[in-house]
Amino acid sequence: DIAHSGKRIKGTRERLLVTAWQSYLFNQWLNSRVKASKIITQENHNRASKILKWPIELIKELHSQKQFFKLFYGDLLRELPNGKRLFNAYKLEQQAQEFAKAKLMVTGLLPGNRVWRSRADARYLEAPWDDEDLTSLTGDRRDAWIYPQDLKGDITKDGLWLEFTLPAGAYATTFLEALSQKDLIKYDNS
Repeated sequence: DIAHSGKRIKGTRERLLVTAWQSYLFNQWLNSRVKASKIITQENHNRASKILKWPIELIKELHSQKQFFKLFYGDLLRELPNGKRLFNAYKLEQQAQEFAKAKLMVTGLLPGNRVWRSRADARYLEAPWDDEDLTSLTGDRRDAWIYPQDLKGDITKDGLWLEFTLPAGAYATTFLEALSQKDLIKYDNS
């Protein structure tokens, strides 16, 4: 109700609730993209096409991208490391190579007022997670992928020790879950 009220948000609690909703929608979109990329990477073309219910020509084109996280026509990209200007992906072969080399970043939607939305195929994938009625906050775009820095590791008798630096807004637990392919909450002994 707060997100759709159209009224100016009054306090930090209301702002927190709306930003949590924006983050939830972004995370759902990102999860769907990661699952699709995994299916495209791990399955043959015909099976991936059946699972995702996408044309086989699209599956073949996406499968040809070498990186795990697949780019789609119309994705909103920005240049790394500090590019602010957003632009749509339409030269997929070239832009996928630049993404794989950490020169470009795919962004995902935080719905709200005055926000750029993706186009073409990427818009089709973004639309289920876009709350177009959310008018109480300005929307934004968030990086969809992270590149950890200063990664070091060591295996000792006590276990595996990792050191790394993540960009602002990234969570170490999420990164470790992605590395381990496990939900860390299930393994919490506290």
